[in-house]
Amino acid sequence: MQIKRLLVSILLLSWLGTMSAATIVLVKLGKMDKMLSMITQVATLPKYLLESMIARVKQDGDTIHIEMRPKNYQKLMDNRQKAISSDNPYAIDTFKKYINARIRYNAQEWLPVKLRLKGDSIGQHMQSSKWSMRLVLQEESKIAGMSSFSLQHPKRRSYTRSFLFHKLLALEGNVAINYQLVYVTINGVNKGVYNLEEVPNPMMLKRVSGHEGIVIRFDEKSHTAENIDYPAGYTDAYYGSPISPIQKGHVLTNVLLKKEFQRAADLLNAFRYHDLPASEVFDKKAMGVWLALGDIVGAWHGFSFDNLRLYYNSESARLMPIGWDGFNENMPADIGSLRQDRLFRLNDPYMNPDSVFWKELFSDQAILESYLSTLDRVTQPSYLDKQLRLISKEVEQYFGILKSDYPLFSLQEDIKKIRSNQEYIRRVYLYPEIPFQAYIEEQKNEILTIKFLNRKPIPVVILSLYNSDELEDYYPLEGVVTLNPKTPNKQAVIETIQFTVHKHLNEKNLKGLKVRNKVVGTTKERLDRVNSWKAYDPKRALQLNQ
Repeated sequence: MQIKRLLVSILLLSWLGTMSAATIVLVKLGKMDKMLSMITQVATLPKYLLESMIARVKQDGDTIHIEMRPKNYQKLMDNRQKAISSDNPYAIDTFKKYINARIRYNAQEWLPVKLRLKGDSIGQHMQSSKWSMRLVLQEESKIAGMSSFSLQHPKRRSYTRSFLFHKLLALEGNVAINYQLVYVTINGVNKGVYNLEEVPNPMMLKRVSGHEGIVIRFDEKSHTAENIDYPAGYTDAYYGSPISPIQKGHVLTNVLLKKEFQRAADLLNAFRYHDLPASEVFDKKAMGVWLALGDIVGAWHGFSFDNLRLYYNSESARLMPIGWDGFNENMPADIGSLRQDRLFRLNDPYMNPDSVFWKELFSDQAILESYLSTLDRVTQPSYLDKQLRLISKEVEQYFGILKSDYPLFSLQEDIKKIRSNQEYIRRVYLYPEIPFQAYIEEQKNEILTIKFLNRKPIPVVILSLYNSDELEDYYPLEGVVTLNPKTPNKQAVIETIQFTVHKHLNEKNLKGLKVRNKVVGTTKERLDRVNSWKAYDPKRALQLNQ
């Protein structure tokens, strides 16, 4: 510790000495303007570099040391070069051959490990100097309770977003992987800061719950090898991908785990082939939390069916989503970003027209209500403040390590973007200014017909018509009615609802009508106006030309 403090002091003194000398030279030359400009810049930019130097010297985080024999390291680099030179942008298994290595965590003993290149996108995972790797410990060894994990550039998971996503999931009681930053050395060479991402597998579940369990996925190897373009081949890939357990060899040689895998695979297949509704396959609470938190942090990448990792809870006989692979190349789905169109699941372009998975999932009312009610809760401004206070020490430590390699990265700016996502989702989808258009069609005796056109990709519950002049409500003949969500980029469908009004309403009464409604899953009711003219009718329009 004294050596670290001494190094920091030397750095500070060197920096101050250099700036003092430069100032004296400029004053002697009579260049006061340049001196003042330099001092202003010095007061701002070097702050980040100084913080980075201090963080590097302190190096408070954990360190992973990796050692490989020269021939094994060369095999790894040869595979990397072959992948980079390949015509296929996706890394097939040929480039992901394991080699033997050994690993040491901090000052602990050296442990045997299998190591390979990791990642499907070659341009992202293999061309960087911090190329991505997957490590599997041997002989039942574990590091911090983990038997398998990935090491990759923090950019691969959007620097702080994945960390915040996993922490928020854990606070909500969902299954969350171990996700942190570590310093890495390879054959004695300091490679800087990497993110460590635990691989969901039976041993991870043992660390979380006390016993091994099953994690399943749609195995995407077939369509990545065939370089299928999204979303063109999305449906075929969904129906054609086999369901596999993570750590297949271990699972299939364990009688109990194999039996649980069969149950889990049967459940997911029953959903895929439309034999069971989503709420009888998935844990609706855990699904709602995963979806809603993924929205506010912009974790669009993990919602593709082939990136799903699902834990089979043998007690409830339900599948639970695990936060995994949520981000891609520092491109979260934020307001104003390239991926803004994927900010909200019901407006996600993968919902239309190809994603059978998502359409089937949200056709289940229980799943949909869980998602939207959770979204209503987590988009409230106070939610993020409360959760960040609970993990403040962990956030501080994480960001302290990050800035040793990336001093210009702003944690507050990232949190500000999450707040913008919350506000946008709440304002545009959960409590929109104009959720639908309503038109008076006709009144016959005590029946008033209203036509509705839902503007949003959300289901809206129509509770009643409110007469603001008479201060009374008129209710739908069929009871509470829910407007179907509008399919993104498709023509809206007009829906007709009849209300019992008990008396004939005059023109003044009709002008005072409002619709009492709320978005499914939300808590606040609202009143929206009714247009006093009729909705578009193609028959009426065509008669104009006759």
